[in-house]
Parts: sequence; C-alpha cells; structure tokens
Amino acid sequence: MCGFVGIISNELSIDKRESLIRRMLPFIERRGPDEQRLVHYQDGSFGFARLSIRALEDGSQPIVHRKRGTLSMTNGEIYNDAYLRSRYKNSEWETQSDCEAIHAISDAGNLEYDMNIVSGMFASAIYDSRSKSVRLVRDRTGQKPLFYALLGNHTIIYSSSIHAITASGIVPVELSQHELSFILFNEYPAPGTTGIEGIRAVRPGEVVKWLIGDYEVKKTAFWSWNLARSEYESKPTYKPLKSKIYQSLVDAIGQELVSDVPVGLFLSGGIDSSLILAIAKDIYQDNLQTFSVGFAQNDLDESNQAANLANHFGTDHSTIYFEDFDIEKLVGRAFSCLDVPLGDSSYIPSFLLCEVASQQVKCALGGDGGDELFGGYPTYQAHRLLQLYENSLPQLFRGFLLERISRKLPNRTSNINTKMKVDRFLAGRSMPLVKRHMTWMSTTYDPRQLLDLIQSDSHREDDLFGDTESLLINSGIKDVINAAQYIDLMTYLPGSIHAKMDCASMMNGLELRSPFVNSVMLEASASVTSNYRVGLGQSKKILRDIAKDKLPSEICKRPKRGFNFPVSHLLHTSLKDMAVSSIQSLDSVLDMNSAKQLLNNFFNEQGDHRKIIWTLFSVSQWYQSILQTKSQNIQTSEIQAETVTP
Repeated sequence: MCGFVGIISNELSIDKRESLIRRMLPFIERRGPDEQRLVHYQDGSFGFARLSIRALEDGSQPIVHRKRGTLSMTNGEIYNDAYLRSRYKNSEWETQSDCEAIHAISDAGNLEYDMNIVSGMFASAIYDSRSKSVRLVRDRTGQKPLFYALLGNHTIIYSSSIHAITASGIVPVELSQHELSFILFNEYPAPGTTGIEGIRAVRPGEVVKWLIGDYEVKKTAFWSWNLARSEYESKPTYKPLKSKIYQSLVDAIGQELVSDVPVGLFLSGGIDSSLILAIAKDIYQDNLQTFSVGFAQNDLDESNQAANLANHFGTDHSTIYFEDFDIEKLVGRAFSCLDVPLGDSSYIPSFLLCEVASQQVKCALGGDGGDELFGGYPTYQAHRLLQLYENSLPQLFRGFLLERISRKLPNRTSNINTKMKVDRFLAGRSMPLVKRHMTWMSTTYDPRQLLDLIQSDSHREDDLFGDTESLLINSGIKDVINAAQYIDLMTYLPGSIHAKMDCASMMNGLELRSPFVNSVMLEASASVTSNYRVGLGQSKKILRDIAKDKLPSEICKRPKRGFNFPVSHLLHTSLKDMAVSSIQSLDSVLDMNSAKQLLNNFFNEQGDHRKIIWTLFSVSQWYQSILQTKSQNIQTSEIQAETVTP
C-alpha cells in the first residue's frame, strides 16, 4: 500500500523532471512512510512512497523489467498474486511484491483483457519505454485513487494524489464550476473528474492509455457490475444461493487477511463489520485487534454494541470516544489531509478512527460495500415503499397526505429523523428513477437551490443526472432496486465511501481493506435477485439470514444507523465561525447572496441545510489547501535519485 508520482515527457529535461518529482513527493509521503524512492528511466521520472504490508524485505518499487523496457508502480494489494505468478511464470519477475503481478500481465500484452482475473485493490501505472506509452489502471470499484493531467502532447503527469499534481507547479489550478455543481449536490465528484480543470481521475474498472505525441488518452473499461443478469437468468433457489454467498464471503475475507504485519478490524456494531469479525475469527490465527468510535449522542452511538460483540468473540478491543478529542483541532487535521473534494461529514470520525488505530496496526479490515451489494441503505426500501404508495392511494391524495404529515413534524437536528425522511421522500416521489434516487441521496432536496449558488448561467439540472442516466441505460438493468444499487456501486461507493476511507486511512499510514468488494463477492452478489436483498420491512435479507448462523440474534435485527457525528450542533456552535469564513473564500465561484441566505436560514433554524453547508465547508477547505500547495515550494532533498539504464 503506497503512493506514487510520475512524469513522462520527451520535452522536459531529466533535471527538470527531477525537480518536479521532488516537489510532488512530500504530498504522498504520509501514504508511504516506510520507504521513498526517486527513479529516472528513459523519458520518465518516478517517485514512490511505500507502506510495507507484504514482502517487507523484497517489495520496493518502482519495478523495472529491463528486458521488456517497462517500469511499473502500484498502490494496493493483489490477493491472488500466487496464481498470477504461476500463470505468468515466464515473466521477468524481479521482486516478491504481489503488486508485480500487474506488471507481468502488462508485459504479456493482455492488460485490457486480463485485468478481470486480478483479485485486489489497486491503482497502477505501467510505462513502456519502447512504445513511448503509459497505461493507468484502477481496480473494479475504485478503492485506490489515480489522477492524471496532460500538458500538450508531449507530457503526462500522474499520481495517487491531486495535491501532488498541483504541487508540481506545471498544471493550472482552477476550480471547475461545471464540476462543482455535481460535487455540491452529491458530496463527491462525478466519475472521471476531480473538481479541478484539466486534472482527471481514472474511473473504477478502467485502463487509460497515452502515447507520447497524443493530445488525448484512450480509455477501455475492463469491468462493470453485471447486476442485470439476476433479472434475465432463472431465479436461483434461495438456500444454495445463501450458501454460495456465505462461502464467497469466507473466501474474500481469507484473501484479505493475508499480510506480513498484524491485521485489525473496524467494528461499527452493524451487520457488515460484525459478520466480517465472526468469519475472520475462524480464519485468523493471531490476536485480532478491533476498533470502534463512541459518541455521546444515543442516536449516533453504537460503541456498546461493538464492545459487546468484541467481548463475545474475544478480541483486543479499543473504543475511541469522539468527545475526548478537541473537535476543532480534529477537523483542522482531517481537512488538511483531504485530497479530494468530499462533502461526507463522516470523514471526520473516520479520520479519527484511522488516526488512533494506526498507532497500533498498519492494516485493517472494514465493512464498506456491504450496503451497496446487499441493499442496506434506507433509500432502497423507500423505492419499494413508493411502489406500494403509488399503487395504493388515489393520485389526488398521494402528495397531500405526506405534506400534511410533514407540516406537523418538528424540525430535528438528530442524524436521521422522521421529518427528514418524509421530506426527502416527498422531494423525489414524482421524479424519474435516476433523478429520484440521486435526490434522495443528495445534499439538498431542490437542485435549483444548488444551481443558484453557482455563478454561471450555463448550468442546468440535466448536468447533475445525465451521465448517471447513460450509465444506467448501458447496464441493461430494469428492476428499480437493482438500478439504485448499481448507481450507488458505480458512483457513490468509489466517489464518496472509498475516497473517504482511502484518504482517512492512507494519510495516517494505515492500509484499509474491504472484503465485501473483493472480486469474489462482486461476482457472487450479481446473481442475487432484488427480492432476496430488499423488502418493504427488511434490508439485506440474504446477508441477515447468513448472519443468523454466526452472530447474536439482536445484531441481525438491528436497523442501519449510519456513522456520523453531531454535524448540525457543531455547525451552530464551535465550528460556526470556521465554516462561515471558509465558505466565504469561495466568492469567486459562488453567488454569495445565495450562500448568505442559505447560511442565515440554517442558523435561524428555517430549514435543515446541514448537508449542503457541510459540503460547502469541506470543499472550500480542500480548495484552499490546493491553492496553498501550488504556492508552496517544498522539495524533498534527502532522497538520492537513481537512474536505471536500459
């Protein structure tokens, strides 16, 4: 698990490339505190920062295959590297690193076609000095980040970090107003974008190829979640399917427990992480450390359940109490490490969790992906409820009934409350599927309110939904639950969940693994029909039934509570001045009259605008740090540059 930077150019001198790499390296060092290298090879210069998890003594990167004239860098873990070493046994193996497997596949000339046989989380760059080309590749669901920018047709710059790219000083830094509207609505950038003009992201499950002399890159998708097959294949018998999913989860966890350093586990008290713990205890031979975060607010806190479960399975458990820390300083530390524009406020407690856990372990498992694969979000049940609601009530009464209920409900600041649920349901009730689902998941019920914030007349509501609608059309999915889950797995999971946890963990020198999005689980889950996942009164049906055999009964019945901290309260109190001042710094891209009105309404309790305000706060903090990065001239000088000869 690591971070890397690279520049390939036949117009920049080796001295210039080295100077740029030295400016970039400080911004990936926290991702890889164990070893840093700077390597020149042909028309490329490369920097690597390593977090040593496997092949501790023989896993340095970059990896050079001189006979083939290729160099690779990979951030991540390849879980089936033993099989790949056997399959590509004639490759030019140079290390014991699992990451070298992707290099071997590329050398065989099959990268775009054979990536589907790789099990792992990874972002890789493979430079071919003979063809003057580079391929950038990212894992199926985007667990690991990879960004790039073209400068004309002779230079490409790429990295695990947006900050590293902007720190080079050769890439223009301008916040994209067009991309900003999507970010503020969804809390994360659209797939393939970063919020910065000219800096792109490799999409999950994609290979990006560039040749010196080309003005554009070529993109090839090697994976997409084939959930449509559960609609056209014969309905599977439940009991064998349940056994298949359970065995797939066992296999996935077994793969992801392989490590040369101790492995911990993040335990929320919910079904996903609890099930991982139950299975891991059957497999893992060493003492397993578990970690959870506790909150003073009852509607947020699951620490007691997590502690009881840890005691049940006999783990070495640590509860991290949120209120024990200086919240303003914590928010400052977390935002200073935020590498992507992200409005998910649960990033703050996630950062704290990783910060504390990293003092005891270098690798941990988490339950991310379980909700997307098996239908855990309340929005999925809302889609089911809407079908019943529309079919049961006359059209005249459908909106009228809930509007009357909403008006009688008091405003609450709790994480999830009844009025919020009713208002969100009403907001999306009459919308087409994609717009409805994204609105239910969004920062604001009314896209027009958000577009008023952007200082541009060119933005339309279609900009927020068009690409996602195309994505869904191309999937061939017809079932409404399948459609909602597909949207989330292909957009929300990589854009928000994975981005949040990668940043929170890696900026604290911690590797986080997610067995639910292991390739074994992605393949097995695609055969589960939607009625085996989501019903009117139950989410994750098949997963809960599996859990009944492994967990105490009260956990299997527990509804999803989410993971967050008291955002509304803190925005009204200790974080108010910091947030208002930060949002005002976006005056070049926001309509400040609209922004001030939004803030006034929130602080006067005339609407629950915490999600959009927190997103504005977070994005403004991120953009200020990007601008500071560009103006700084921090260079790493202690690393000796290596020149690899052909």
